Amino acid sequence: MVYLLIMLLLAALFAFLGYQFRFQGKVHWLAGYREGAMADPVKLGQRVGDNFFLLALAALFLTMVLALWPAMTSMVYLFFSGLVIVVVIRTALQGKKASL
Repeated sequence: MVYLLIMLLLAALFAFLGYQFRFQGKVHWLAGYREGAMADPVKLGQRVGDNFFLLALAALFLTMVLALWPAMTSMVYLFFSGLVIVVVIRTALQGKKASL
């Protein structure tokens, strides 16, 4: 039961951050962001926000998987950790593209 709460809290956190980056333009929250260094900070905020929304949707989907198959807890957390790593790399590459 606790693992469902953890996944729901992660989904809420990722959705909140996605909203802040995509719609509120809070790119100054990003580590390493410097004002004026990016060619298009709005596009950066949209890309980062979209990636956070992707993680939020994945966390919600995996919460449903955990609710249906509780024995898959370690596999779900392993898959989600791998997904986070892939999305972080994708976000970093998109950030470099936005800075050109």
